[in-house]
Amino acid sequence: MKLWEENNVKLPPEDELEKLTLEEIGLVYATVDEHIEVDEDDASVHAIVPAVKIRKCPINRFLLCWDSIVGKWILFKVTGMIHLERMRSRFHYQFDKELVESSFSHRVGCGVYDYVNNSILVKLKPIVCFTVKSLGKNVQVVFEDVSFAPHRDAPIYLPNPCILDRLLGLPSERDGVVIGILMEGNNPVIYKVNGSEVAVVYRQKYSTIFEHEVVSGTSGAGKTVYLKNKVKNLIDVGFAVITTEAEGSYEWSECVEAADPSKMEFSRSDLYFWKLLGYEPSPIYDVKILVLNENYSIKWSDIELEYIPLYFPLLTGKAQPFFVMAVEKFREASRKHGFQDTFDNFYNWIHRDDVLNWLLNVKKVHKAQIDNIVRTVEAIKSLAYNGYGVFDAPYPPISPDEVLKPGRLTILKIPENPLIKRIVLMHFMRLLCSWKLVDSKYDEIPTIVVIDEAHDVIRKPDSSDKAYSDWQIYVNYKVTKMVREGRHKLLGFIFSSQFPTDIDGQIYGNCSTKTFFRTCEERVLRALPDLGLPSSYKEKLKVLPNGECYIYAPDNVEHGVREVIHRVKNVLPKVMHRPVSSNERVKKILEKIRVKSTLL
Repeated sequence: MKLWEENNVKLPPEDELEKLTLEEIGLVYATVDEHIEVDEDDASVHAIVPAVKIRKCPINRFLLCWDSIVGKWILFKVTGMIHLERMRSRFHYQFDKELVESSFSHRVGCGVYDYVNNSILVKLKPIVCFTVKSLGKNVQVVFEDVSFAPHRDAPIYLPNPCILDRLLGLPSERDGVVIGILMEGNNPVIYKVNGSEVAVVYRQKYSTIFEHEVVSGTSGAGKTVYLKNKVKNLIDVGFAVITTEAEGSYEWSECVEAADPSKMEFSRSDLYFWKLLGYEPSPIYDVKILVLNENYSIKWSDIELEYIPLYFPLLTGKAQPFFVMAVEKFREASRKHGFQDTFDNFYNWIHRDDVLNWLLNVKKVHKAQIDNIVRTVEAIKSLAYNGYGVFDAPYPPISPDEVLKPGRLTILKIPENPLIKRIVLMHFMRLLCSWKLVDSKYDEIPTIVVIDEAHDVIRKPDSSDKAYSDWQIYVNYKVTKMVREGRHKLLGFIFSSQFPTDIDGQIYGNCSTKTFFRTCEERVLRALPDLGLPSSYKEKLKVLPNGECYIYAPDNVEHGVREVIHRVKNVLPKVMHRPVSSNERVKKILEKIRVKSTLL
């Protein structure tokens, strides 16, 4: 039997009710009650739900309420519950018999005490208020903050999961790329519709992908799986993706080499979620692996003067401008006298007595800076990788056409040597800057760069590490510029790190999405408010299961939705169709890519 009577409660239109809700399960009892303890300050609305329905509204479940007086919907989250009889005995609370009988008991066909003994008081936290503008193929809603409390008797419904992402202000199927399944506490958001289970998928808007992301968590908590899933989904819709992979590691290489998913073993949990969402795992077929001095080289003559200090991590801040000046002088001499602009020739040139005298006596460079320049050049000259020096090996430079290709994954192998590691990373960052921020030819190729162990590359300058501290300041300045300008050129960065507190503050602040996996690092937990999570999440992060994360992404939700932190479970991607982006520019670009691939 329904808990409401149509002649007493004004209901929303039938088509609206049908599309927004699954079934009615309770009624609002009170909005403020000092006799009831609540876990959260804003959980000030309470609803009565019969015991037979309570299994459908566990803690953290989302519920809808229709206020017929105001004519608006409110989306709530269940934050707690208590049996009415237990509440009465615990708090010595006497129900107003006349009120309860008139408002509730006649709706379930029982007396007040039977009703009390067989019902649960549910505590609700308001999320957002909305009105429905129109209902067609797409549910169009207008969000606003909750500024009123629903009236007594207001019906409580289970929301339809097919549109719950819209009610939560999350991107719909056509608006973003799949990240995972939305969680309610420790359980995925799963509802039954016509006998079948339906899960609520968490997606990321295409527009926010280029506003950058930081992914943090301890080793083994699920960062790499999360990144693989995201990369696969991005590639399937036409992005060009570049990832870094440490020397001796094959996390990315092995992933894409598994060409036959039927031969791979998966957990029961994974199989359940894939079946639930209609997903199936599939490999990435278009892959390019870049290895220094094996299939590409760094050409000394191609490096612009502006970026020269990036390749020499041991230079002090005071020596950097003089070093650039020396390289400029060397290149003028090479053009004038007809010798090649190579690093070996520069090495010999910088050791000449007349050049050192020119720096010391003509340019008035302090001897300490000259010594630093010479020692740095000698240190780079002494490096060897795959049988050659860092510069000018007999291999072609990296071509933008082989990296910035829609649907391709490029894996950049990172050497173990700390000096060469920094040079290789900065070389690739410099190339991306030239391709995406300078050359308009590649403007319309959506590109994502995933940098693993980012705290080693864009860390806060450390005065105790004097060998690299000045270089780090220069690197952070350049990377910050790339991050700020990249969003306008469809260039996005994902920085993965176990220690987000070590990442430079300006770079971290320019990342609109922060994803947190399990961690027990005290320095990270202490800094949560500065990282984007309230301090109340400290204990939650310590016990977060593998493969689950909290995502703080205020730009990924509609204006007016109060919840901007979502708990998400990873799911491996299916062979995806090509969705349409809500961002008009990205939408048109992805459509062009789709048409080109069809013609091919």
